[in-house]
Amino acid sequence: MRQAIPRNNFSSGIISQQLSGRIDLPAFSNGLKNLENFDINLNGSLSKRTGYEIVGKNEEEGNSYFLKFVFNQEQVYLLEFKKETNNNTSKFCVWITTANNRVELYRENGTTKYFSCPYRFEDLPLIKTTQNFDVIYFCHNDYVPKTLTRTYNSTNKTITFTFADVVFDTATGTENPIAIDGNPSCCCFYQQRLVYGGFKKQINKIWASDKGYYNRFTTNRESHEDIIDIDGFNFVLSELKLKILWLKETTVGLVLGSSQGIAILKTESGQLTPFNFGCNLVSKDGSSPKEPIVVGTTLLYTDSTLKRIKALTYSWDLNAFVSVNLNILCPELIQEPIKKICYQEDSKDFVYVLTEEGNLYYLLYSSSEMFYAWGRINTYDDIEYIEALEKYDSGTNLFLIDSNNNILRKSSEIILKSEEEYYTAVSNNREVHNLYYNYLKKVINDFNYLDYSSQINYFHNEPLTFTKTEETEYGIFGIIRATDNIFTENAETLKTYLLEDRDNLTLFEIRDKNSNRELQVRVLSDNNFSNQIVNWSYNKNLLDNIDTNLYPNNSKWTIVGDGFYFTDMEIINGKIQLPQGINIGCFRIGHNYTSYLKTMNLGGMIDSYNTMIAKKNILKVYVRLYNSWGGKFGTDYFDLKEINYLTLENARFNEPYTLQEMDVRIDITDKWEHNKNYYLVQDVPYPFNINSITILTDYNQ
Repeated sequence: MRQAIPRNNFSSGIISQQLSGRIDLPAFSNGLKNLENFDINLNGSLSKRTGYEIVGKNEEEGNSYFLKFVFNQEQVYLLEFKKETNNNTSKFCVWITTANNRVELYRENGTTKYFSCPYRFEDLPLIKTTQNFDVIYFCHNDYVPKTLTRTYNSTNKTITFTFADVVFDTATGTENPIAIDGNPSCCCFYQQRLVYGGFKKQINKIWASDKGYYNRFTTNRESHEDIIDIDGFNFVLSELKLKILWLKETTVGLVLGSSQGIAILKTESGQLTPFNFGCNLVSKDGSSPKEPIVVGTTLLYTDSTLKRIKALTYSWDLNAFVSVNLNILCPELIQEPIKKICYQEDSKDFVYVLTEEGNLYYLLYSSSEMFYAWGRINTYDDIEYIEALEKYDSGTNLFLIDSNNNILRKSSEIILKSEEEYYTAVSNNREVHNLYYNYLKKVINDFNYLDYSSQINYFHNEPLTFTKTEETEYGIFGIIRATDNIFTENAETLKTYLLEDRDNLTLFEIRDKNSNRELQVRVLSDNNFSNQIVNWSYNKNLLDNIDTNLYPNNSKWTIVGDGFYFTDMEIINGKIQLPQGINIGCFRIGHNYTSYLKTMNLGGMIDSYNTMIAKKNILKVYVRLYNSWGGKFGTDYFDLKEINYLTLENARFNEPYTLQEMDVRIDITDKWEHNKNYYLVQDVPYPFNINSITILTDYNQ
């Protein structure tokens, strides 16, 4: 009897070894033993993660602490705090996000501008902040609350950041929370009030300011009848015996976190007033001091173990708030204390989790569907900090800081087109091929599957004209002319280049230089040429213009571009020598990384009644991929079957190309074993997308 066992949904991500025998659980069917450097898509398929591009180089060595400052979606900053050399205070510089999603240090007169900071560097991780336009409020139990104010001078386009102590209003009827209860540990804006909590003297107390007046606390009028709705108020949450660690505004109310549990401050009428509010402990799952995040209508926080993420959500069945353990499918995945969590709102909706040891994980989370899955990210270096910054023209960008305080950005994903999209009523196979090939080459140049990477290209857009002079058995010869003096290199250097018309897929061999405006060339592209050239590049065999500050001499890197990739390429004098006969006009340089998955025990999963029947054979294993290059498959990680992949240099100039624009099916004959797992590995810097794994079995009882 034959039976097909499809696994076309990997939406459970990594699941625990403790569930290896629970074939009755849907999570088992959709789960994996390991998943590294793959993204889980919301539809259940998998894609190799995109790489991390270097967008900022740190100038000063030493440990750093980072904080984001978002004035609006056009003015977004990353503040980098560093320890002062000769005292216990710290200083900070400002990284400014630019239009092309890069960051650059704010400078004055060509020198990086540092601002003073009143906090000890060691105390910065325990500080809690909340922001209102260009002012951030800072809270720490050992310091009086402070503000950090940004001032922008539009005339000379300079910015200033200034710390100051919070000065409370002392008008009649007002009170000073600090003088009464000591310094607070946290603060948050909620319904036009500034709320402080976790005071040094009264650890479970809350103070809420007057509405619209953040430094005024009117709580001591002559009589109770004189109190009005906009007045401030304070109270002690007697249910909490431990300090309030953080405050967070959500759609259901102001959430208070402590290591004893979670409480919510809210009002039935919607507006918080001294007469109309309630605060109750809604969960006894304790929290760590780490800053929580809000995803949709759900609050995610690190619990008191420092190794688990929990979601505070409302259960209609229980008519109460509950804290859901999001690590329950893989409790052993995160073994070190969690340092920070942040949410990137994009097509994948990932929550990124960084540990104190620099390990990085992601959680695919959907609060409306209570859907969550874990994956692991392995980078070239330990990650020290992560932050998601919003830009009005590019959505949310994830920035990472490595151990050398270099700033990297997660590259955006690119949706691949199929060949059919290039057919028109008048198109022919050659035209379709050329358009599709040009698109694929551009995709490979733009796709980023390298870490710590930068793109280098030798593109030009000065218009050129080609004039044919003769055609012999050795090819077509002619002259390329420019309107300006742009061919400034000497003739011997130019003869090492190829000139490529990137719009018309034409390569020209440069045979000699007549002048700075004129070259002698031979057409290398099978009679395919145009007399007008607009978008063109020098394709080089010796790659130059490599920034040795980022990629030092005598170090080895991977490069990928124009359909080629090479690993362990050494930089000598800021250049990389390619193998003879290879010329590239656009490439990316960086660290290669490997993506791999290991399935659960698929070989034994016939059904819940006959999994232990030994007389079974696996006739075929089908793996369905789409828009993928490269990859390996098999049962032994060190002895995997190579998957054929597209190399664009073998598909040039109207030759058949090997990319299958739809699914690629891999067949492998196998045998049944009690513990049967499969690996899918991608170790080349190209895209790799997995739809399903299907086992065809034959067994008898």
